[in-house]
Amino acid sequence: DPIVSRDEIHGSITILDSSKLSSVSIHVKWDDKYGVDADLELVREGIIGVYRMYVYSFSIPVLGNVMDLNITVSDEYGNRYSSYYKSSASSDIEVSTPGFNINISPKYIEPKVNSTISIIPGDQNLYGFLIYINDSVVGGMYADRDLESFPGLILNPKTYGSYNIKAVSKPFIYGDSITLNDTLISTILIVKDYLPKYNRVNVATYVTAGFRILHEYDMSPASYAYAIVNGTLYQADEDGYVKFELYRSDVGKVSFRIDGVYTDSDYSKVSIYSVEHEYYNIIFDTVIVGADKTSYRVDVSKEFSIPVYAYYKYDKTPFNGTIVFKSNGEYYSITSNNGVYNLTITHDVIGLVELYPYSIKDPVYNITVFKSTFDKIDVIFDKVIVNLFTRGPRVVKVGSTVDIQYNAYYAFDGKEFIGKVYITPYPYTSDEPGEVEFTVSSIEDDLYGLTSFESNTLKIFFDSLNISISCTTNLGVYEYIIKVSYLYSGENVSGLINIDGVSHEFRGIYSFEKKSYLPYDTITVSVKVEGFPAYTESFKALNYYNLLLEVVVIIAIGVAVFYVVR
Repeated sequence: DPIVSRDEIHGSITILDSSKLSSVSIHVKWDDKYGVDADLELVREGIIGVYRMYVYSFSIPVLGNVMDLNITVSDEYGNRYSSYYKSSASSDIEVSTPGFNINISPKYIEPKVNSTISIIPGDQNLYGFLIYINDSVVGGMYADRDLESFPGLILNPKTYGSYNIKAVSKPFIYGDSITLNDTLISTILIVKDYLPKYNRVNVATYVTAGFRILHEYDMSPASYAYAIVNGTLYQADEDGYVKFELYRSDVGKVSFRIDGVYTDSDYSKVSIYSVEHEYYNIIFDTVIVGADKTSYRVDVSKEFSIPVYAYYKYDKTPFNGTIVFKSNGEYYSITSNNGVYNLTITHDVIGLVELYPYSIKDPVYNITVFKSTFDKIDVIFDKVIVNLFTRGPRVVKVGSTVDIQYNAYYAFDGKEFIGKVYITPYPYTSDEPGEVEFTVSSIEDDLYGLTSFESNTLKIFFDSLNISISCTTNLGVYEYIIKVSYLYSGENVSGLINIDGVSHEFRGIYSFEKKSYLPYDTITVSVKVEGFPAYTESFKALNYYNLLLEVVVIIAIGVAVFYVVR
């Protein structure tokens, strides 16, 4: 660690040598112009392992910007060698360091296979190094000259594991050594990450199959390894993947077997391996989409669920994914419950909805090919139209039962409705006068199970008849007036009236004249009004004019007889 002052550089150097030194000198040349020798002083001397250590302090006058530093050493045997360094006389002096690389070949081996550790000198001077395995010195070399090569150290690990290899250079200036680390790994190969990731694929498509070869110890790729698959040799790529194509036109299984795996390069040499699957099976498959029923008639404006099922054709296991149906530009997606699907739709307009199977989404195997057992599902959204009517009158007697009838049909196509219609109130009668509205409360559809309907309201008026018979008289004349009206509403009634066996039509009032000089007259009146039972009444009228006439006639006759007798 040299210290640069304003006009001098102060520092120290450490020299290791197997021999005793006789002299040490440092010569400095500044800016390729000025040469000067450094002042040296031996400050410490000792032993490190098999080497002698000499520590010198030095001072160098600053005479420029760039200095060339030449250290010359002579030992007791007369050997003389030099080391050349270059730096700058600034506040940060960088002393050149010896360069080298460590090479382990192969880096990955299996137990009891040789690997060679080589030291490769770089462009800088290299005078020695030590090699450590797991912090224990196992070899090295020192020289009085720049090393150009090292024959190599052969290792033969007996067990699986990781071996830390460290090489430390030994230059002649203290503090300028380099330490390089690398790792030798004794391992086996492992085969995993099989392709395709999901072993069920689309039928009639080419798929990339394969696997990845890794060094088991650190799971690093076994680049460019070799594998024998179904008797054919393949080479892995840089990431350790062995890939090949498979194809099958029909639903079925294709298998591949790994017969051997090994590496044979300067980087890896391993032939022991382990596989996750002795056979890797790939199923070329399709999904079957089916429905037990493909034609429905359902209630308009109500949600309706259509059961659909799906399974893999190869082994009939349930397909648990998404099925998409298309109808008039709209898409309906449904997900499964253990292979059972319910397609829920609704429609606010009477009409036909056609649902076509469009696609599937497989979250497990990414299968996209499917076949359906049907072309489409037809759903008719419909309701029942009910028309209430009665063939009888709209006004009936209080307490009587109305004969209410209906006709009903399906709104979509006018087809006759088969089922039951429930009308309220029931029974179809009323004990009180007044208007009653009869409506449809519900229906039972024997064909399609519909519950939606549309109906009219039938209004029936429950009432009683008010029949009055009156008679005005004159001499020899009876004038009858018969009035028939509804008691509750007061409206006139039309019907048929029978007087003494002769029928007449009437509307509210019927009148007639009867000539007779009898003081009394009796008529029998029968009234028939639809919705009411027949009404019959005998009516007796007194004619005072006729009675008076009869009295006068009797008196006259009596007087006459009296005079005659007398």
